[in-house]
Amino acid sequence: MDKKEEGFLVRKLFFALSSFIAVGGVIFSSFIIDINVGGWLLGAHVLFEGITIIISLGIVGYIISTYSEIRSPQLVLFGIVLGISGLLDILHTMSFPGMARTLLFPSVNLSLYFWIFSRIILTLGLIVTAFASTKPTKRRWWHPVLIIVLPILISFAVVVLIDFSYSQLPALAFIFGLTHIKIFAGKAVVGGLVLAGILFSARAYREKVHPPLFFLSFVVLAAAAEAHFVLYETILNVHVVWGHVLKVVAYVFIYMSIVPGVHRFLHHKKQDNATYILQ
Repeated sequence: MDKKEEGFLVRKLFFALSSFIAVGGVIFSSFIIDINVGGWLLGAHVLFEGITIIISLGIVGYIISTYSEIRSPQLVLFGIVLGISGLLDILHTMSFPGMARTLLFPSVNLSLYFWIFSRIILTLGLIVTAFASTKPTKRRWWHPVLIIVLPILISFAVVVLIDFSYSQLPALAFIFGLTHIKIFAGKAVVGGLVLAGILFSARAYREKVHPPLFFLSFVVLAAAAEAHFVLYETILNVHVVWGHVLKVVAYVFIYMSIVPGVHRFLHHKKQDNATYILQ
């Protein structure tokens, strides 16, 4: 067995493990109802979201720094999508109930609206990225600039949109339970993530390459995390905590999918127009 097959076997094992954690976690936590996590939820939320934000923006920085060698339109799109979701996750964290008031007034509704925009843009972005070319293009100076500027502009547009229409926006949560809009949005995100995973798998099959199992592990865990976020009755429920734990693990896999893969590709690349394949 050569090193490529060994690496693929390792990715298979990680994918199987992540699938087990994702499905088993949803089933197991459904039986745990009365755990009160109120005393440490705020700190845990900042920690969990902070880790995923650092990973997201770290990947964006890595894609920018390696652009001149990779020049992959697919990775450029990944950078834009992760940049937008990372910045919106910062706003989601800052507006979470209990956080200090800055430019945002923390509330459940505001925090959930930033979550919805972040997750929907991430999901739609991954679906579009599944169709993006992986073949290297000519070096274009504006590609790295686009990865930086577009997330900032779109995040600012979301802030302006929510700020100007906040008083007319419907509530996403009751004192106990979620509204139909929040539940529908969560289910749509889960379905969109599953669709993105199917599209990437189908593309790998058509191109006769190994499926990107680290990326698919990210999709499975991220979808399971979002499933938890439509199951809780209050933000003090165990589903909120477990959903964020799965989100952190999911982002570890998206890091493993892109950064080590790009590093190995650059180390072994033998020609300038070689094509990077997502791991």
